[in-house]
Order: sequence, then structure tokens, then C-alpha cells
Amino acid sequence: MRRSTRKEQDPDLGILAVQLSARVQRALFARAAEQGFEDVRPRHGAVMAYLDVEGTRPGELARLAGRNKQTMGAILDELERLGYVRRAPDPADRRARLIMPTERGLRFMEVSDAL
Repeated sequence: MRRSTRKEQDPDLGILAVQLSARVQRALFARAAEQGFEDVRPRHGAVMAYLDVEGTRPGELARLAGRNKQTMGAILDELERLGYVRRAPDPADRRARLIMPTERGLRFMEVSDAL
């Protein structure tokens, strides 16, 4: 029996989970685009999902999103350039920075929570 036939008859749960996740993600981002957020990508959504309204440190966002700090820095640069977040000093530790949602970021968070 060919492998493709066997997998079709007895699909791998991991593959099905990935396919389902991809379909859900495409549907969610299509709906977000309909609401005016056509520039948000899945890598951005994964960060925005963990962002607190009061701000979150980049290292904490990296940990929660399962990304390394360098990758998170690049994603945050993109989100800042797109107008979804801003960097601000952490009042608890002036050496640290907080990632804060902008008004556009807050609107995206509301829309994505509703989806």
C-alpha cells in the first residue's frame, strides 16, 4: 500500500491538528482583514494575543509566544512600524521596556477577541 493511501485511510493526528490550525488561522486573519487589519500576519497575531493592555516586557512575550528574543525583537519592530505597538519605559524598572498597544493595537485586540 502506498504511504499516501495509508495516510488517507488512517490520518496522522499531528498532521490533522496542523491542518486544522492552518484553516482556523486563515479564517481568522481573513475576518480581521475584513475589519481593516489586512497588514497583520499570523506571527503578529501570536504576539498580540499575549499583549497586556498595561504593557508586557519583550522577554515575557517571547516566552509566552514560544519565540526567541531575537525573533521577538524583529516581530515587535514590525508591529511598531505598522502602528500596533509602542515601546515605553517600565515604571517598575527604568532599565526595562514595556510593549504597549496603540489605539490601533487595542482595536485589533478587541476584534481578534471577538472572533
